[in-house]
Amino acid sequence: MHVTTSESAKFTCFAENDVGTAKSNSVDVNVNGGLPVVVAGVQSYNTTYGKKIQLDCSFVAHSDVLLVYWQKNYKNVITTIYKGAVGTAGITHTFPSLVLTRPTTADSGIYTCFATNVAGTQKSLPTTLIVEGGRPIINITSTRYTAFYGKEITLKCIVFSNPLLTSVFWHKINNHGQVKLIKNGEPGTSGSSVQIPSLTIKFATPADEEIHFCLAENNAGLADSRPIKLNVHAGNPLQVYIYLKYEY
Repeated sequence: MHVTTSESAKFTCFAENDVGTAKSNSVDVNVNGGLPVVVAGVQSYNTTYGKKIQLDCSFVAHSDVLLVYWQKNYKNVITTIYKGAVGTAGITHTFPSLVLTRPTTADSGIYTCFATNVAGTQKSLPTTLIVEGGRPIINITSTRYTAFYGKEITLKCIVFSNPLLTSVFWHKINNHGQVKLIKNGEPGTSGSSVQIPSLTIKFATPADEEIHFCLAENNAGLADSRPIKLNVHAGNPLQVYIYLKYEY
């Protein structure tokens, strides 16, 4: 027999024969239990791409909880998240909160915590998660530069990144499609670093007349700039004077 809280009441036993009807004393019966009471921690969370976040959930239940799970709603697409889902922790009877170990912008959405016991399933109020950040955003001030032979030239690169940058470097591509990597500390250059993303060529020569790209990387991924073309004007021809001395 399946007893529910609706059976809580006063019960009286009646017996009847030819003489009449008799009844027992009343007995109070209280049935404890029912659906779990599920509570979410707060109504909204904000985190940065790749930074661990915990969505809190707790419940009270008079009968054992058999199952805990979460659901995410993003643009009316429902995803159910069970214990052991990739990139998560928690979602257990003893720790019902949902931990996203490396959240991405795809984890943004509306989350609801569920708990099930023999009486049925109950859910928390929804909570919203916003994950900010992504791959770096790279801006360049010009796609063409002109330098004079032997002079210094700086190819400007401005990088915005959330989360923080992990590396900055440049690629130089020649007419044959061959790529040369330019990192911080490359001889004849400066910059090309997290602190100074722009690339400075200290002594421009015709060999630098190639296509350049600024690249930046963070935990969300790698991004590159639009192509930058560098033209180098050669120096004036060296004038050599030859003096001939004739002896008679």
